Amino acid sequence: MSLKESYERIKQMVESPESFEIVEQVETYRSFWRPIQVNVILLAESHVYTNQEDFLEWSYGKNPTYRGRLVRFVYCLGYGENLVRISSNPGTPQFWKILYSCIHPCEQDIALATAEESRSVASRRKHHRYQ
Repeated sequence: MSLKESYERIKQMVESPESFEIVEQVETYRSFWRPIQVNVILLAESHVYTNQEDFLEWSYGKNPTYRGRLVRFVYCLGYGENLVRISSNPGTPQFWKILYSCIHPCEQDIALATAEESRSVASRRKHHRYQ
């Protein structure tokens, strides 16, 4: 079943679904960051409803890897950053802290990992194999 077919079926069951354009962007990020080999699976909610008004362009520069449309999804590098003006963009620091702990021994509470250290995991995630 295609993404569009799945969306159309779910749309009939949900009161106020996101637009298909938002769903496609979430799938684009998910597919891009999907590792070749999966060694660790983290089961958790990773996507939060995105309003159409917040579905804005963001960019860290000219590299196409670091730009896109904002969706409230852990794989969207713009989520939680001050790259666009929206009502609330808290991001998902808990995911970055968990991912950080997968490749760094944590003797202290994981909440002490800095945001910069935690986000740096994103740039290495696709190339690093979690063991």
